[in-house]
Amino acid sequence: DVVPATALVGLLALLALYLLKRLPKTFPGTLLVLIAGIGASVFFNLGGQGVELIKDIPASLPSFHIPMIPLEMVLILFPKAAIIALVGFVEAYAISRSVAQKTGQKLDTGQELFGQGLANMVVGFFRGYPVSGSFMRTAVNVDAGARTAIAPIIASIVTVLSLIFFAPFLEYLPKAILAAIVIISAISLISPRRLV
Repeated sequence: DVVPATALVGLLALLALYLLKRLPKTFPGTLLVLIAGIGASVFFNLGGQGVELIKDIPASLPSFHIPMIPLEMVLILFPKAAIIALVGFVEAYAISRSVAQKTGQKLDTGQELFGQGLANMVVGFFRGYPVSGSFMRTAVNVDAGARTAIAPIIASIVTVLSLIFFAPFLEYLPKAILAAIVIISAISLISPRRLV
């Protein structure tokens, strides 16, 4: 079921990202690959050749609302929500531990749990999904050299601005390029010696 055009886009993106990683970290290689991918998608009509594109990005932010849930629904959902919270925390803890070992930073489990809880409380007021630490986003942050809590704040602001101002352009971005970015970033977090 391999789509040749998608495989070619993904492989070219992997090669470009690999070569650009050799340049100084301040060089925006990933951004250049994203822009080139959008340009190639429009110029060569990659969507018409079977390459999956991002498409349908809402150019607005979710609205605030106070959730109203009947007590009987809370009792039904509580066990399932507890399992989701536990799995989310374990996933975030494993990611944090891996990054802490790689960067030499101190891991504060209590702070991690507090952050998870606060994030899930806030997202509930915007009809969002349960959130947890993201291996992909963490890998990209570590690969980019992020070391402090300001990095996700800046990433959030850039994401919001991108949704508001650049959503029409991002619709043409091939998913294979996003996959290549994640693969290149995640490779740096894998330690084969620990698997043995």
